Formats: sequence, C-alpha cells, structure tokens
Amino acid sequence: MHDRLAGIECTFANDARLIAGSAAVVAHIARRAGFHERVQGDLATAAISACCEIFLSARALGHSAPIVRLSASHFPDRVEVFLEILKGGRRAPRRGAGLLQKAASQLTENIRKSFEGIPVDRVECDAPDGRPVVTLTKFRGGRRPAS
Repeated sequence: MHDRLAGIECTFANDARLIAGSAAVVAHIARRAGFHERVQGDLATAAISACCEIFLSARALGHSAPIVRLSASHFPDRVEVFLEILKGGRRAPRRGAGLLQKAASQLTENIRKSFEGIPVDRVECDAPDGRPVVTLTKFRGGRRPAS
C-alpha cells in the first residue's frame, strides 16, 4: 500500500490543448504537495515533454490513435507523474521483443534529452507489450531518499 496523500487521474488524446491541461494537473498536485512555484512549473514542463515523447513513441510503435492515462500523485516525500498508453486504435502486427526493447530505449533517450535543464529527480521509461510508460519523480528538497 502506498502512502499517497492526494492524486488526480485523467485520460486524453494527442491534442495540444489537452496536453496543456495535463501540465496544469501536474502543477496543481505539486502546489498541493507544497512545492515551490518554480518546481511546480518545472514539473508542468516535464509533463508536457513526457506527453509529447510518449505520443511520438506510441506512433512509432504502430498505435494509430493513442490515448494516454496520466496519474499525478503526491506523497510525503515526493510527487510522481505516471503516463501510459491505454489504447491506440489499430496496431501494427505484434513486434518482436528486441524491437520493443529498442523502442523503450529510444523513448528513454528522447525523454532524457528533452529534460536537459529541467530538474526532475528520476525518469523511468519502458514499453511493456508495446505500450510506452513513463514515470517522473520529484523528491522534496530535490534529494532522493537514502537506500
């Protein structure tokens, strides 16, 4: 069981207005978590970058009309933003595991490049079953907890 304090979940298609709305959701969660206004903006910018990259990756994996689920939550020590492709219309024939791994690696590299200069503490990317998934984490104080 997670120690989640509050969260918002929404689904949306690849539309610039909806992507901007998702950034507002992320900024709101960061504000509710007590993060500084600059961090709220950083997380909103990171969410926009992640949304754009996940939609591009979904298309590259053969999803014709991808739908993203965004879940933004705050915990006592962090804010997490989780994005995944829920469905994507018609898909190309099933791709091999190597191709899916390559797509996940490309997604990770693209997102990391798009985050240069945006202070997010952790970025995790994958593409299980050909569905891109991204998790962004910002820790309170910008520090990861000791392991």
